[in-house]
Amino acid sequence: MLSATIISRIESKWEQIVASVIDETQRDHRLASYQALSTHELRRRAEDLVRNLGQWLSAGNHSEIAARFEELGRRRHAEGFSLAEVVRKIQLLEEKLAAAARDENDARNALDIYGELEILRALNRFFWLANYHVVFGYESAVEQSRAVEQRTPVDASR
Repeated sequence: MLSATIISRIESKWEQIVASVIDETQRDHRLASYQALSTHELRRRAEDLVRNLGQWLSAGNHSEIAARFEELGRRRHAEGFSLAEVVRKIQLLEEKLAAAARDENDARNALDIYGELEILRALNRFFWLANYHVVFGYESAVEQSRAVEQRTPVDASR
């Protein structure tokens, strides 16, 4: 069972975590397309995940993760983001949340350490799924774009 205390502490500090994600996004040369977005838009995009971390990490929402992140992949393709940037952005979120999980654990005993490890495992599992589904959605959008490009109209002058 995930430590509700650690998750609650992380969720309560969502503004600081999101601010850290935004700061890192603006400095990371691998995230040029994200740097073109406003701070408000960057904040909006990260806020739901961080504020509702417990829900996202819950065991029974694989289909919700799949739907949400496949749509995200399709949307980022339509917006012109490279797949590498989208994956890097998700990695950045994972890094910041894992750091917050470590920072928020008092680790006074073996049970606290175990709780931290369980959250880190859950984060890892969640972000592996998220990345897979983002890539799947992005690639499906690429395939759809190719199919549309291949269906060129017959020249009307013939």
